[in-house]
Amino acid sequence: MNYRADDLFEHLGRGFWGIRGEAIPDELLAKREEVSSHEVVDMVLVREHWRHKPVSSLFQNQAFTIAHADDGKFEGKGLRPFFEYRDLGISAATKGDFGAHVIRAVPGMESPAAWHSHDLDFQMVYVTKGWVVFEYEGTGEHVLREGSCVLQPPGIKHREVRHSDDLELIEIIAPADFATKDETAS
Repeated sequence: MNYRADDLFEHLGRGFWGIRGEAIPDELLAKREEVSSHEVVDMVLVREHWRHKPVSSLFQNQAFTIAHADDGKFEGKGLRPFFEYRDLGISAATKGDFGAHVIRAVPGMESPAAWHSHDLDFQMVYVTKGWVVFEYEGTGEHVLREGSCVLQPPGIKHREVRHSDDLELIEIIAPADFATKDETAS
């Protein structure tokens, strides 16, 4: 190939990229003198490869999903009857590898404070509103309030002791479906 990088940029600017209504990024134009013709061709090939790559292979085993608060429905179907759950679509998008939901307290209902553990690989809780008291074996009681985050290691014995009526939190888990086992504190 005996083209100069300038010639390729000029050609691409008028035709190849211009047909698609796209301009060559300014940062690339600024480097015209420094870039070889081979680098320009590589940039174009990489750009076109990704532009035409099937969406399903771009995301591997996941699907694109968005969950908006105004579209979300809280349901009483969940692990605990004193909470309502709003699925964020992560389980379906990841084929069950991960799960995420918003959990909120059912006003006037209290936790029985039962010890339990979960058979999962990852569990993170982030409080967005109100407060909750969790007790973890070996570390005692912890008050989580708006902005608090806890990573609960797999299998840790814990219990939800009490919470505010306005409690709302986000829980992220892996996998989406997991077993819960009743426990006694040691």
